[in-house]
Amino acid sequence: MGVGKYTPFPHIEVLPNKALAGENVSIRLVDFEPGQIVTIRAHMRDDLDRRWSSHARFKADIDGVVDLTSRKPLSGTYEGIDPMGLIWSMALDPDEGEVSPFAKRELKPDTVIFTAEVDWQPVAFGSLERLYFEPGVKATPVREHRLVGTFYQPAGAGPHPGVLVLSGSDGGMYKGVAARLASHGYAALALAYFGVEHLPPQLINIPLEYFEKGIQWMQSNPAVKGDSLAALGWARGGELALLLGATFPAIKAVVGYVASGVITIGGVRALTDLLDMQPAWSFRGRPLPFVPVKSTSSFEEQVRANEPVALASLYLKGLEDRSALEKALIPVERIGGPVLLISGKDDQMWPSSVLSDFAMNRLSENNHPYPYKHLSYDDAGHNIGLPHRPTTVTRHRHAMGAVLDFGGTAKGNAFAAVDSWPRVLRFLKQAFST
Repeated sequence: MGVGKYTPFPHIEVLPNKALAGENVSIRLVDFEPGQIVTIRAHMRDDLDRRWSSHARFKADIDGVVDLTSRKPLSGTYEGIDPMGLIWSMALDPDEGEVSPFAKRELKPDTVIFTAEVDWQPVAFGSLERLYFEPGVKATPVREHRLVGTFYQPAGAGPHPGVLVLSGSDGGMYKGVAARLASHGYAALALAYFGVEHLPPQLINIPLEYFEKGIQWMQSNPAVKGDSLAALGWARGGELALLLGATFPAIKAVVGYVASGVITIGGVRALTDLLDMQPAWSFRGRPLPFVPVKSTSSFEEQVRANEPVALASLYLKGLEDRSALEKALIPVERIGGPVLLISGKDDQMWPSSVLSDFAMNRLSENNHPYPYKHLSYDDAGHNIGLPHRPTTVTRHRHAMGAVLDFGGTAKGNAFAAVDSWPRVLRFLKQAFST
């Protein structure tokens, strides 16, 4: 009896088909006709049930294979070789309403659906389940001492090095960051400090003593290695992480994404209140000095024209007040450990590269005895997040109500996220390796 002829069966191979959201996966189109033009489409839904999608068009090789880890598309929503290009280049479907970033409020897995088309007809399907924490990570609400947080404990025996995770001007808790850190062996406390529950409604006069209680809570937790604590924050949370490291000796390492080495103004409810400046932080009952913002002609023109507003120019103008600047510089040389800052050179929300350099310069001038580094990325803006999430939204409505320009390009923000996250993990590992 003869052996039957093999009939190709086009399919999409995703390996692994279940992975942490920040990990690379292999996506291959297999068993297509040699030289065949294939379009692969991807879509997933965020926590607001909005549909995000992307696509790329390829020519199969002589074996009928397209390997996204080594092939660049003929056309599509991204260019160049990028194994995860279909993820970061996803855009919100036009009928989903006002554009805003990919919403991830809960940590339930995402499912990415892949479809391969030939001559506009679907011929193969695949899927990827994106996890936000490893099995065994335990989440516990924290409400002692009027704290508002969620503690993520890694699987396995502790105690573990601890990380205090601080949100930015959008408030709330960055649970996804804390859960991801716990998946890498860190006991992480996502701590809110305004905008939720009984906490202050705005980022105004937030007492540093509140965070001191958070630090003490972590030190008293048997799952946390109390002498190995880091502070990690985004934007205002990055400024805060530097401030906490300079104020409380228990913090032994600091990571700041799009951060500031200078204390800036408190939060506002609306764009019209921006120049009615209030202090963001207080300590021992006294407000901490800050650098003011000052209006510019470009800002005023954008407001009049109802265009997306770039606030960076207001901060740069405010930095010209040398007297206020000197008083508002964070004494980062007091931090009892290494410092890592990450910024985007095209940050239009505030000039995070310039603001981060103030910290770097002060560390250098004071011969800081611990390692310190500033990763500043071309074509990246304010929205440098964790890797492998849609980065196509660079302008959107902020909590203050105005549409703000956050700067950067989708590709630039995606690269900054992918490049910086492994460096953050290496930085924390080295900081606590002794």
